[in-house]
Amino acid sequence: MAGGEMTTVGRQYSNRISGLVYIDALGDLEDEPPADPEWAALARKIPPDWRPAPVCAPQDNMTFAAFRLSQACRHGVVRSDFKPPKDDSERATVDAFVARGRVLVNRWIDKVKSHVPDVRVVDIPGGGHDIFLARESDVLREIHTFVASLAR
Repeated sequence: MAGGEMTTVGRQYSNRISGLVYIDALGDLEDEPPADPEWAALARKIPPDWRPAPVCAPQDNMTFAAFRLSQACRHGVVRSDFKPPKDDSERATVDAFVARGRVLVNRWIDKVKSHVPDVRVVDIPGGGHDIFLARESDVLREIHTFVASLAR
């Protein structure tokens, strides 16, 4: 389930839900990155070969483990072949792009906190978009901690 659907269910059935876990589902439809002029301008400057498309070996999708591996490869989780910036100008563009993304995410977190005072935000460093694949044990630890803290 995506973040929007979870939020709707949480609002409509708050008396039946103790908590919701959003994994990289935070976003703000009123504040999407492509609509942010600074982010969009930086995105256009990112070198096209900075993150080459993954080359994934064909997988046997008959097992969950094989499917998970193929998804991890397709999303670039199991590889670290980001090309280093060629020069200081490229490095500055990539750094600014990442920093601007962090500004947007922090703005979204602040907005959520203003509407849901008891929200708990966990930021797992190095996670990326597919954090549940890249940092599975960290994600599971945080989910277990959260669920254990809910009122029964």
